[in-house]
Amino acid sequence: MEQLASADPNERALALAALVEHGGSATRALTQALASPVDAVRAQAAQALAEIADPSSADALAAALDDGNPEVRARAANGLARVRDPRALGALLRTIDDFPDVLHHPYTLSVYGLIGLGQAALPAVAPLLEADDPATRERALLVVRTLGA
Repeated sequence: MEQLASADPNERALALAALVEHGGSATRALTQALASPVDAVRAQAAQALAEIADPSSADALAAALDDGNPEVRARAANGLARVRDPRALGALLRTIDDFPDVLHHPYTLSVYGLIGLGQAALPAVAPLLEADDPATRERALLVVRTLGA
């Protein structure tokens, strides 16, 4: 857990991989890490919880949706989708503009998550086609087009 705050990105990545490898036995420590004052630690904790997909982390992930850091929020929403929590759809919609994929505009982690939910996400995504923010509209259209609607 301490290595998640390392200044060395390789050390942080190795720590993240090791925690994910521990699976559910790391869930408690990772949910506690969501309270860290360090943005990167919270983001990595949310990422690890999403990858582990332990349903017992759902409430902690839902609470992380209110984090001040957009990466933490997006990873928390993704985690809710991975554990198939009923709050996932709302969380993904709420974070659709958070944490853009810098190599694949206009994708975000939540766009990928909404696409992963399949056609069931379409009725909830449709209102975003009229959002005030053009980036939100673009992302909603991407989801709709990808799902073939």
